[in-house]
Amino acid sequence: MSTTRQITLTETPDGRWTAYDTATHAVTQGLTRDEALEKLDEAVGQIAERDKQTESNEQPSEITLDDPLFSGGPIMSVGMGDETIDDVLYGPVEDADTQDDE
Repeated sequence: MSTTRQITLTETPDGRWTAYDTATHAVTQGLTRDEALEKLDEAVGQIAERDKQTESNEQPSEITLDDPLFSGGPIMSVGMGDETIDDVLYGPVEDADTQDDE
């Protein structure tokens, strides 16, 4: 499958060339037209590879309770005296050894 690419080549006042690909919005420069186009081909190729990787990474992964995210313990602790963020969010948790039998 072939795609049509529209490229704009512009010569700057200092004699350099700028190549612009309208589909990807990639812009490159070179001392010659050929150099600018070669760099543009490389940039468009890198963009296509990045997009391909992004598409393959978009499939959702299954998260289980074995995931390190759920390994227990506070994820973050903020210096608030003796309180942790968990104490603020969920209330202080007492150890089973320190609870009074009622």
